[in-house]
Amino acid sequence: MENQLYVGVSKEIITPEIGAHLFGYNPFLIAEGIADDLNATAFVLKYDDVVSVMVSADVACIDIPLADRIRKEIEKECNIPFENIMLSATHTHSGPATISYPGVGKADEKYVDNVFIAGIKKAVKDAYESMEPVKVGIAVGESYVGVNRRVILEEENAIFGQCPWAPLDPKMTVVSFRNLDGKTVGNMVHYAAHGTAAGANKEFTRDWPGYMVDRLEYVSGGITGFFNGWEG
Repeated sequence: MENQLYVGVSKEIITPEIGAHLFGYNPFLIAEGIADDLNATAFVLKYDDVVSVMVSADVACIDIPLADRIRKEIEKECNIPFENIMLSATHTHSGPATISYPGVGKADEKYVDNVFIAGIKKAVKDAYESMEPVKVGIAVGESYVGVNRRVILEEENAIFGQCPWAPLDPKMTVVSFRNLDGKTVGNMVHYAAHGTAAGANKEFTRDWPGYMVDRLEYVSGGITGFFNGWEG
């Protein structure tokens, strides 16, 4: 069917084993439990002969070398062009170390090789195989869950804190895909946030974006992925 958008959506659990290092606070924070599972959520979109992929992964960071490695593997396995593949990290600090960063820790290469990349590839493959014609709806609103974290002191020094009167981007966008029978296939949520409300806890969690995703899935019936904006 010409001039028709096709979309497939799939989700794969990518939670590490308990005992893995939690990335984002210090090199010594170890997971002692699971509050909620981490996911890789893949959207495959096709219009005419163009196929593209958008993946939301519940980890803190994906650097360029890791992203390029994953994109090459997806291109090889699913025959989707490298340049048409986008990877996004939700930026939970209560997830595994997928990259190395000074003062935070080293990448868990075993996890990256055996769980993270494998989970993303499976989610993409399943989404690709489930594509169906859809209609698209878009809504834009404002959310003040986020807050500027730079508090300026009288000495003009900046510290971490909450500064609600400082600049922030409250815009939240939701893109929803429904099949031709009216059933919700999937939703994308885009919002600029630093997903660290859980603090330096000792459990794996997607943090607050995960609970928002769960709620939208419950209300709409469609798989939902959170795509972060500027997170700093």
